[in-house]
Amino acid sequence: MRLIFLRSLVVAAALLVPMSAIAQEAVISGAVADTTGGVLPGVVVRAVNQASGNSFEAVTDGTGAFRIPLRVGVYEITAELAGFTTVTRRGLELLVGQQVTMNLQLSPSTIQESVTVNGEAPLIETTSSSMSANLDPRQMRELPVNGRNWQDLIAVVPGARYNSQQRGDSIAAGTGTMQLNLDGQQVTQTISAGDRYGFGQPRFGQDAIAEVEYVSNRFDASQGRSMGVQVNAITRSGTNVMLGTVSGFFRDDKFNAADPVAGTVLPYRNQQLAVTFGGPIRKDRLHFFGDYEYEREPNTSFYNTPVPEFNQTLTEIRTEKKALIRVDGQISPQTHLSVRGSIAHPLTPNESLHGAGNATPNGRITNNQHSRQLQGTLTKVFSSSIINETRVGYNAYNWLRNTQTPFNANSFLSNWVPNYEKEFGPVMAPKPLTVNAIVTFRGLSNGGSGQPQNFNQEEFSLRNDFSVLFAAKGQHTLKTGGEVIKTHNWGYVCQGCVGTLDAQGGPLPSNVASIFPNLYDVTTWKLDLLAPIVRRFSASIGDNNQDWPRATIAGWLQDDWAVTRKLTLNLGVRYDLAHNADANDVEIPPFLAKNRPDDTNNWAPRLGFAYSVTPRTVIRGGAGQFFAERGSSVAFFTLRAAQQVNVVINNDGRPDFPSNPYNGKAPTTYADAYRYVVQNNQQIGLSGLVGTRAITPFSYQTSIGFQHQLLPTTGIQADYVFSGIRDDAVAKNINLSYNPVTGVNYPNTDRAHLPYPQFSTVSLEFPDGYSNYHALQTAITKRMNNNWQASATYTLAYFYDGYRNPAPGVPNLAPDLGAQYSLAVSDQRHRA
Repeated sequence: MRLIFLRSLVVAAALLVPMSAIAQEAVISGAVADTTGGVLPGVVVRAVNQASGNSFEAVTDGTGAFRIPLRVGVYEITAELAGFTTVTRRGLELLVGQQVTMNLQLSPSTIQESVTVNGEAPLIETTSSSMSANLDPRQMRELPVNGRNWQDLIAVVPGARYNSQQRGDSIAAGTGTMQLNLDGQQVTQTISAGDRYGFGQPRFGQDAIAEVEYVSNRFDASQGRSMGVQVNAITRSGTNVMLGTVSGFFRDDKFNAADPVAGTVLPYRNQQLAVTFGGPIRKDRLHFFGDYEYEREPNTSFYNTPVPEFNQTLTEIRTEKKALIRVDGQISPQTHLSVRGSIAHPLTPNESLHGAGNATPNGRITNNQHSRQLQGTLTKVFSSSIINETRVGYNAYNWLRNTQTPFNANSFLSNWVPNYEKEFGPVMAPKPLTVNAIVTFRGLSNGGSGQPQNFNQEEFSLRNDFSVLFAAKGQHTLKTGGEVIKTHNWGYVCQGCVGTLDAQGGPLPSNVASIFPNLYDVTTWKLDLLAPIVRRFSASIGDNNQDWPRATIAGWLQDDWAVTRKLTLNLGVRYDLAHNADANDVEIPPFLAKNRPDDTNNWAPRLGFAYSVTPRTVIRGGAGQFFAERGSSVAFFTLRAAQQVNVVINNDGRPDFPSNPYNGKAPTTYADAYRYVVQNNQQIGLSGLVGTRAITPFSYQTSIGFQHQLLPTTGIQADYVFSGIRDDAVAKNINLSYNPVTGVNYPNTDRAHLPYPQFSTVSLEFPDGYSNYHALQTAITKRMNNNWQASATYTLAYFYDGYRNPAPGVPNLAPDLGAQYSLAVSDQRHRA
């Protein structure tokens, strides 16, 4: 495994030498000819950003061709050659991801003269077959959006599929189905980003985002680690005008309906303040832009438990702070440097906003999140045909979650967690330390599992892109590059480490309020009064710290081959390697061997075409393979299973059992706890482990359709798209067997029939899931003209999913009785 990793690192390093660039944010290319059609080498083509004054320059090669990487914005393009008329085109607006073709013609001239015309980028893509759509600067700036979450605007673009918000992230789905890129830097949180264990994504202020490209199907080989979509956001930059803004946004409960539990309209207020400032440090050469946003939202939670004394209406304030600064410099017309940094701090004091009928308020969770990003980008135009771009980045994300009950060693907790100083060492920083001492009754729960926890993701990235333009049976734009991301994940989670007292051996005591006179002070809890109804005590013993470094390596080759003036082929191949993605060195016999190999065969070919039937109509299509990002949640569960074991102690009749379940003989290490479980003939449960066939999920994607420019400002498009996900992870209990007479599985308590009698549930993840998405995506777009613009989209779709081989693979299980393939829960037939 180490040898494979080193070989892959060498390949990536070879691709990372100064040979890379897919342009900064957009590309303009074309050819310059004279009036007879003869090519003109040596023409100076200059693009000047009309807002910042930054200039980008290239010289046509021997075939008259040129290619210039540009930042998004509005440009003036000038072509100059001695003895010819200077041609200038103004008002050319470029959006993120666009590749605009502009062919120019120069006329011979005996005197110095110039011709100036106004120009706009075409509404159709004649050289790219990928399925992408843009939110332009006007839409980002002027479209109203509830809560100012810029990700919600993605709902208006063709191909957008996600409706539900995951902790405020409208685009978030399962890890591996989406990649979020900011100025070309991957900033996706991958510790636990999916619907199943989601903890949000980095947050950025709406005023900091200039525009967004949403690629819903078949992105080129320079992008990867997503078997679904790519979201490419570009931050704003300064201009030659010193300008700042201050804005406020306010919402309240005037139009809200009554809460179904409280029976009244709950108080609601939301205030947002946004400040921006930017301008020139040196005119035309060096600019800055800064953004700060603050949000304040009081939230009311209503608790309605069976115990009136425990019921509370709580109002706590959720806040969110976001800041970003960017500096752009022009070293020369051929060399540009950009540096951008950002931070965000969402704080949610009560994450369960509406309480629960059977949960006491002291179990509510405070979620404290932080994200930080830093990136430097250097773009160098070596000639009209060679461009190089290098990015160095840092990306960090962490969350700290606590409950509301402070830990106090002068209480029963010193018996429940006798080695508390070692146990809580990694999370002692927040003072006072809060814990979850859980007591469960019939119809009531005091506390909740999984807190405190502290998770961290820290990434250092190096990426290089190189492109070269050359002629060989047509015009080739060859892009190659590589990327290395060094990731350090570490965390602490108290999943039952304090303990759970099961008091469900009788009805809920009528005097339960006097047993817990102060829910937030464990020294007042009189647990021993519960001894008659306590059945057992359980706790997770071992090491609650998880630490797993990993590395991601990628390399790609993309050739956009203009075979003729009408036909362009998009040919690409990409390779991705995730090293130690599943904590490969962890051993859990008899299920997982140590030093498991990486999945190393992730080669992804991609093929597309764009055929211009007329200058205003293009037919496009293609197919490809797209590998997912390997998330880290499976590695976390695997590490936890190797470091912790759950101990169950039945009530032995002592009157002080609730407060002293171990009776002074508490196991404090994993070895002690494992020995106790074996000696007492208890079963060990395992869940969320990586399976024995841990491979990277991927998708097959294909599309065919057309774009047509109806009018100078209006275009339409329609495409059939298919996305088939394969080898998706499915959790299965492999410790099952069935009764051949009845055809029903034996219960887990029937140890004589279990394949692994010493274990209870053993849940492993297998690459047996798959899905198929078929859709017709249509859109009509009117560009800004006469002070208005508009767009409309409609999607007709069918989404099916299932999994192969429902039997977990143990020989003594019943065969599959029917296909597990049907319309998915998230199937949405119509979307407009």
